[in-house]
Amino acid sequence: PDLGPELASLCGIPVRGRSLRLRLHYRTSEETRAFAARVLGEEPFDDLDGGREDRRGDRSLLRGPLPEVREYGSFEEEIRGIRDVLETLLSEGTREVTCLVVRKRELLRRITEALEALGVPLRPLDSEIPDDPALPGLRVGTLHRVKGLEFDHMIVAGACEGVLPSPSVLGSSEDPRVRALLERRERSLLHVALTRARRTVLVTSPGPRSRFLG
Repeated sequence: PDLGPELASLCGIPVRGRSLRLRLHYRTSEETRAFAARVLGEEPFDDLDGGREDRRGDRSLLRGPLPEVREYGSFEEEIRGIRDVLETLLSEGTREVTCLVVRKRELLRRITEALEALGVPLRPLDSEIPDDPALPGLRVGTLHRVKGLEFDHMIVAGACEGVLPSPSVLGSSEDPRVRALLERRERSLLHVALTRARRTVLVTSPGPRSRFLG
């Protein structure tokens, strides 16, 4: 995997930041910001755009509900739980947009097939076509796909140990320093997805939750 400036720094190549970043958040609530920050821990993280950021000192002016983590006993229970959440959002009569993301494409395929079988209308995120908030349907994609996007409600599904972090990614190197960078990048992926939410965050797992979630 391309670790960008982190790997360059590890190899002794000097890398300098390219921009300044605001510490005050106007999209994500303080509850979501704090939850996502705990996923990262104390160390600077990969911003997925060729740089590293330090979130210490950040705060948000907005307040909202606490993010929720739900563990289910099986994949089928997780899918039914997600459907119930979506039905609740629809029953509130809002025109807000909900997005569901997962770590791997294969898991995305499995989840979308299961949701479609339950009658959930879906709208896959397309990197070539900008999303139109006026169109109906649950947005679906991978953690990588939501960089730079915003949604009213975010659902991170399949967030269990053995999926997040990705074993195939962590197993791509035997160097402990590189593996540490790879795990930090996995945390960054989750952090970016969580902070796409303007209102609510739900994280679901068909079993024991990822260690990133504590």
